[in-house]
Amino acid sequence: MADKTQGSQTVTIEELCEALSCDIAIELDEEYNDGRSCFAPNDPIYVRVFCRKTYTVKATLGNARIFASGIPQEITEYVDFNNWRGSTEKPIHEITSYNWNGISLGAIRWERGSESLVADESMADGYGVLELTYITAFDRWEYKSPVAGDVIVYAIGTGNCVDSNGDYPSASLTLDIDETCAEEANEVTIVVKDFVTGNVISGASVVIDRNFVGTTDVNGTVYAGLLAGGSHQIRTTAPGYTDSDNDLLGNDEFVVSSS
Repeated sequence: MADKTQGSQTVTIEELCEALSCDIAIELDEEYNDGRSCFAPNDPIYVRVFCRKTYTVKATLGNARIFASGIPQEITEYVDFNNWRGSTEKPIHEITSYNWNGISLGAIRWERGSESLVADESMADGYGVLELTYITAFDRWEYKSPVAGDVIVYAIGTGNCVDSNGDYPSASLTLDIDETCAEEANEVTIVVKDFVTGNVISGASVVIDRNFVGTTDVNGTVYAGLLAGGSHQIRTTAPGYTDSDNDLLGNDEFVVSSS
């Protein structure tokens, strides 16, 4: 139970129960996809899944793998209330603040992990607009399609993740996999050297654009494969050395020519 004050009005927020809702949402991860919505075969495609219970991710072609989990995200949105009921775009983990625009429907109730909101039915006529700031969380999944075509990626409830009808809820996302979406690429080999001595470093781990590509050989090199033209992030670690993203050197990105 927590009290919040809006101007001179004190309202109470009460979690209906601790049981986690099974609402599921899935979307493209704009940050990790660099804003792209069209992909070529074998391009890594990142999606966000919002769900507080057990679920799995499947695709009509190929497989997805979990990349990171429990990533918090703060969202501010306007929620329309009809018959004292409203719904957010993502499951709510914590409410930061809220304020009614115009007519107030009083205190709101919500269930942790759910998208549903309920207002005070004794207030006004049940219609209003709520400005709401809340914390949600998502898991990041990586998917690659081996061939071109439209692929549907599903997030599906498992175990005790069932809706009010006893069915497993799901959310889906259609991905456009097209050869013409391939960016110009070049083969890249990375050489890792000691900044002071210039000597090559073997056994250094190399991560490019958040993907591990391998460790350097006795010549300090590792083959990174085909990389699209443009800027790429790189991180290297090696025993006895400061990680490249903490060493204050300008060695955290490189550019691949697109010609």
